[in-house]
Amino acid sequence: MCFGIEKASLFCYNFRYHKEINRRTCLSHMAMNDNILNLENGQLYLNLSIPLDKTYSSYIEALDALYSSLDYSLFCREEKRGRPYCLHPSKMMVLLIYSYMNGCFSSREIEKLMKRDCVCMRIVGMDRIPDHSTIDRFIRNSHDAIADIMRQSVMKLMELGELDGHAVFQDGTKIESAAGKYTFVWRTGCEKNLEKALMRVSAISSSYGLEADVTEKNVMAVMDSIEDLMQKRGIRFPSSCGRGHHLSQEQKDWKKIREEKEKIRDYIIWIRKMKESGRNSLARTDEDATFMRMKEDHMRNGQLKAAYNMQNLVQNGYVVACGAFMDRNDYRTMIPMLEKLEKDGFSYDSYCADSGYDLRDNYEWLEKHGKKAYIKPQYHEENRKRKRRKNPSLKCNYSYDEGNDTFTCMRGHTLHHEEDLKDGRGVYVCRRGCKSCPLRKQCMLSTADKHDYKRLTIDIEAEKYRRKSEVLITSEKGIEMRINRSIQAEGSFSLLKAAFGYRRFRTHGIRNIETEWMILCMAGNALRYSVRLANGRAGTPFWFRIEQQAS
Repeated sequence: MCFGIEKASLFCYNFRYHKEINRRTCLSHMAMNDNILNLENGQLYLNLSIPLDKTYSSYIEALDALYSSLDYSLFCREEKRGRPYCLHPSKMMVLLIYSYMNGCFSSREIEKLMKRDCVCMRIVGMDRIPDHSTIDRFIRNSHDAIADIMRQSVMKLMELGELDGHAVFQDGTKIESAAGKYTFVWRTGCEKNLEKALMRVSAISSSYGLEADVTEKNVMAVMDSIEDLMQKRGIRFPSSCGRGHHLSQEQKDWKKIREEKEKIRDYIIWIRKMKESGRNSLARTDEDATFMRMKEDHMRNGQLKAAYNMQNLVQNGYVVACGAFMDRNDYRTMIPMLEKLEKDGFSYDSYCADSGYDLRDNYEWLEKHGKKAYIKPQYHEENRKRKRRKNPSLKCNYSYDEGNDTFTCMRGHTLHHEEDLKDGRGVYVCRRGCKSCPLRKQCMLSTADKHDYKRLTIDIEAEKYRRKSEVLITSEKGIEMRINRSIQAEGSFSLLKAAFGYRRFRTHGIRNIETEWMILCMAGNALRYSVRLANGRAGTPFWFRIEQQAS
C-alpha cells in the first residue's frame, strides 16, 4: 500500500505563477510595510517560495520504506462495531510515528500537527483529519496490532540489510508514570492496617453478640450481618453529621462499619495485586506502576516516584523488541524479552548485557538455547582492585576444586561441603585451622563470635557461569561487544529520552504505556534509518570496531 508519498512530488508542487498573482503579491508587500504576514484584503495566504531542507525528504523516504508495504489486517477486526476508521490504519500509524519523531506525544498535540504540517496534510490527502479523541482511542484499542506492525518493521529492516542477526544488546530505563507522586501504597503498611481494621470490626461484632473471630475471608459477611441487624432493629443510617446532629451508639457503629468496609476492600485488592506481581508498592492512581528510585528526583532527597521499568533489545542501533515491567531491577526481565524475540522469529547468536542481568536462570536459558552470554558479572570491576584481591572474606579469593567439591582459602585451609539450601546454594565449612588463624577476624567478620569455623555460602553453578562469562567479556571480541552495547543499547535511550524529550507517560496501565513505548521506538528506528539514508550508509549494518577508535 502506498500513501501517495513521492520523493519528487511531495514538497515540490507544480504551480503556475501568473503575472496577476505576482502583481498582487508585490502590491501586498508594499502595503504591509515589510510585515511578516502575507495579507491581502484580510485574507492570509501562503507564500510558496519556501526553501525545504533535505532532511524532510529522508524522513518521508524512511517512513515509506519501513511502513508502506506492511500488513495492517489486524486493525480491521470483524468484531469491531460503530463507525469505521476516518483514516486507514496505515495512514494513522505513519502519522503517529511522524508526530513522535517531531516531539508531539499527546493526542491534542498530534491533532494540531496534522492540521498545520505539510507532510501530515499530504498523507491525509482528501480524508478527514481525526480529532484528539479518535487518535487516543486508536492507540488504546490497538495494542496487539501495533505490536505486530513493530514486528513487521523489524523484519523490513532485516530485508533492507540494516540488521545482521549477529548479536543483540539489552538495557533498561525507568520512565515516570502518569500517576501522582504522592499516591504511594506500601504492602507492609496495607497488611498492618488490614490487621488493625479486622480487630476494630471484631470488637464491634462481639459487642452485638455476633462473630468474634473476624478474618480476611469472613470480614465482609460479618459486616453485612451487622448492617442487617441494624435494619432489623429499625435504626436509620445517619444521613448527616456535625454539630446539632446527635448520633446513637448504634448509628456510630453502623457508620464506622461502612468506613471500615471501604478501607478493608481497598487493602485486600491492593495486597492481592502486589502479591500477584511480586511488588511491595503501587500507586493509587495507576495501580500497575511501582515506586522506584529515579535519577530525576524533583525533591533531591531520594524520593521514590511511580514508574515503569522499560526494556529494549537493540541490534545495530535499532530497537528490535521492547517491553514494560513492574520490577524495580532487571534480573527477571531478560527471559521474557528474549522469548518474545524468539516468538517474533528474530535470530541472533550472542547476547550482551550489563551486570543488572547477572542471574543463574538467565545463564541457564542462554546455554539451553545455544546463545553466547556476554554478561558482565557482579563486582567485576571491584574484584580487579588490589584491595579486594587481598580480602580473605570474599568468595572470589577462594579456589575451587571441582573433583573433590572443596574450596581452599588464602591460608591454605580446606572448606568441605556440608549441606545444600533450598535456593540451590551450598554451604561449605572449614573443619580445622580457623581458631588459630591470624586472619580470623578479617575472614569471618561478624560471625567470628558466633561460629568457631568459617562458613561459606555459595552457588556453585552460578559461579561457573560467571567465570565463563568473565572469560568471554575480557577477550578482544568481548571488549568490542561491551563497547557496542554502550553505544547502541544506551544510545537508544538517549535518543528517546534526550533527543525526543520523552520523560513521562501520558496514559495509565501497563498495556497502554507499552503501546506508547512501541510507537516511540518505531519513531526512533525511522529517524535512525532516515539519517543513514541521508548519509548514504543504508544497507550496511552498524558495528563499531576497536581499530576505528585507534585510528
